[in-house]
Amino acid sequence: MSETNEKMTFGKIERRQARSRQEETKKKRVRLISILVIVALAIAFSGALFLNSNYIRRNFPAVTVGGRDFTAAEFDFFFIHAYFDYQQAVVDQMGGFVPGMMPEPGWPLRSQIQNHTTGETWADFFNDLTITQIAELVELYSAAMDYGYVLRDGSRAVMDEEIEMLMMMAEWEGISFTAHLRNIYGRSVNERVFREMSEFMFTANSFNEYMWDTFAYTPEALSEFYEENIDMFDNFTYRIFLFRAETVNMVDFESTEEFEEAREQALESARVQAAAIAAGIETEEDFIAAASAFDDIEFGEPDSTLRVFPGEWLGGVYGPWMRDPSRTFGDITTEDIPTGTHVIFFINRDSNEYRMVDMRQILFSREQSMFIDFDDIEDDDARQEAMDMFQQMEMQAEMDVRLRAEAVYNLFVEGGATEELLLELMAEHSDDHTEGGLYTDISKVITQNKLVPEIEEWLFAPGRDIGDFALIRTEDFGYHLVFFTGFGESYRDFIADARMRDRDHAEWFENLEPVGNARRWAFFLTSQ
Repeated sequence: MSETNEKMTFGKIERRQARSRQEETKKKRVRLISILVIVALAIAFSGALFLNSNYIRRNFPAVTVGGRDFTAAEFDFFFIHAYFDYQQAVVDQMGGFVPGMMPEPGWPLRSQIQNHTTGETWADFFNDLTITQIAELVELYSAAMDYGYVLRDGSRAVMDEEIEMLMMMAEWEGISFTAHLRNIYGRSVNERVFREMSEFMFTANSFNEYMWDTFAYTPEALSEFYEENIDMFDNFTYRIFLFRAETVNMVDFESTEEFEEAREQALESARVQAAAIAAGIETEEDFIAAASAFDDIEFGEPDSTLRVFPGEWLGGVYGPWMRDPSRTFGDITTEDIPTGTHVIFFINRDSNEYRMVDMRQILFSREQSMFIDFDDIEDDDARQEAMDMFQQMEMQAEMDVRLRAEAVYNLFVEGGATEELLLELMAEHSDDHTEGGLYTDISKVITQNKLVPEIEEWLFAPGRDIGDFALIRTEDFGYHLVFFTGFGESYRDFIADARMRDRDHAEWFENLEPVGNARRWAFFLTSQ
């Protein structure tokens, strides 16, 4: 082989070896990078677990409000309270759950849109609501500390009772108290977090109530304030029913114009017929009969049209009409609304010049009968037999509760009919779980401790005095051995006092030192 060929051959071998070394180096580099990536991911993953661990969530700040740090676990505690406070507000205002007003249960809040215009999720909404509530608590707690306020025994007793109830529930479920807390508040809330935040929250809220109680007003100031707002505070009794216009459906018409014309014709027809009904009513009995004749299902019962509301609750056209000082019993008017026409019958205006009352009771409840849908029984004879048997059961339950009530009533009378004896008999015989069977500050209106009509009529009868008693049957509950224990304050003064306190307390709260903007130290505030 020539020297030239030897050099060429050696050169090829050398280049192949060089490429081999390069490829091996490249493979080593790729393996090294892969190892480094895997290690980095492992570190990141373990770090994320660490950052989201219970230790971190319980011990490191997640949000700072008013200079006070709160951990993610503490935020969870307030988050759940904010959630259920909002839920209860929806129920109170809407009379139940309304679609769209609450997130769908069972789905993560982060995946549900609360505001489709802004894209805000329910998690965002409740996070912001929680921070707002925490800010209020921080303001109140800081003011309490500056004031030297210490949690009152009554408030501490309420807090301790709530904790004991949760502990009992955990025992009933057969789990530890901490496990029960986690089921409610999330996995990071343990007993220490729960107790510390409960103490913080109760102290703030108790101080808020304490300040509300500190305001005091003279009888002259109360009277003057009530007179200034008499149209809003007086109670109005009236009857009302809606004469509905005939339903008009858009799909039945070729154009919007035709639909609107037909709808207006239906409303006009309702106005004319409602006006004719109003013109023919001379007595309250006439009104009841007219409402029942229009719709005996909705207005068949005499009380179905009866309303008793304070003046501030009266809206629409008939509010000013009702508050007119010249209004007298039997006055009638109509009010047009988008679905028909209201017919309104004025009964009276009450200036609340009476004293609220207190009472105790022993309740004898009727045994509740099971529900039977007789329409499901196809055979006529079998259905009649079931109905007869059900009626007999109802009669027997009524007789049993009456005999039980009369026996205790006789013992009460024979023993001297004293309040002390009532309390002794109550311990053994009453189905009322109210402590001592005591009801205080009872009024005639739905806004303040109103009772069932049968008892209310007896309580506010002329000449009622302390020590009076009676055995009263109510349609809804059974029999009540009622004992009149005393008079409360004037309901007129009660209204004025509460509203003045609300006004002055709101002004005091507005002047508290603001906490400033909250700072979030954690991206994930809640595990919900």
